[in-house]
Amino acid sequence: MKGSLVEIDPEIETALSTVMPGVTWTNWKPVFLPETDGLVETWTKTVQDFLMEYDGVKIGSKTLKRTVQAEKLTESTWRRVVKASLLPRQAPKEIWGMTVWSGT
Repeated sequence: MKGSLVEIDPEIETALSTVMPGVTWTNWKPVFLPETDGLVETWTKTVQDFLMEYDGVKIGSKTLKRTVQAEKLTESTWRRVVKASLLPRQAPKEIWGMTVWSGT
C-alpha cells in the first residue's frame, strides 16, 4: 500500500514508525519544472517567436503548449506565459479566446 503524508512536524515519522513498523519514508520530488527566475520570460519569448512565424489565426492552448514543447510547465506557469505573451503587436492570433498580437 502506498500513501502520502504532508508532514508539518519532522518528528511524526518517528511516532508513526512505532505504529507502522517497516514503513519506508521517501521525499516527494516534483515531476514538473520548478519555476525559477526567468522561466516565464524565457517561455514567453519562445511563444512569441513561434506566434510571429505561425500562419494560422487561432491555436488552442494545449496545441500551442505541445508545439513549443512546454508540456512540463505547470498549469499556473503556463497561464502566466500565455498572459505575458499578450503584448500589443500586429497580426492578431487567438489563444483561449483571447487575442494575441504577434508579428512586427
